[in-house]
Amino acid sequence: MVITDLRCEYLKNPICVSRQNPYLSWRCTENQTAWKILAASSDKLLQDDKGDLWNSGWIKSTKCVAVEYRGRELASRQPAYWKVKLRDNRGKESQWSEVASFETALLCDE
Repeated sequence: MVITDLRCEYLKNPICVSRQNPYLSWRCTENQTAWKILAASSDKLLQDDKGDLWNSGWIKSTKCVAVEYRGRELASRQPAYWKVKLRDNRGKESQWSEVASFETALLCDE
């Protein structure tokens, strides 16, 4: 199972995301039955499999488009690095995807 084309708000590594809970998407070569997302404030933390912004745990879902970020609240101009791992209907896990990133814009309170 290969994971490709990681996107945030349908863009590759955007640097001006205006949503507090942006949408994440990916493609995979086989059908998934569950996913797990790690998001971190630095690439180094993510390389060590530490998600200080979000560790979703395993979510049973076939959804791979417009998955809403549900981690720690993001600040203005916050960089975030993320990756995803999938599970198929036989319980087999994929390798972690490549690392993708996004950065929030100047966010204002409403």
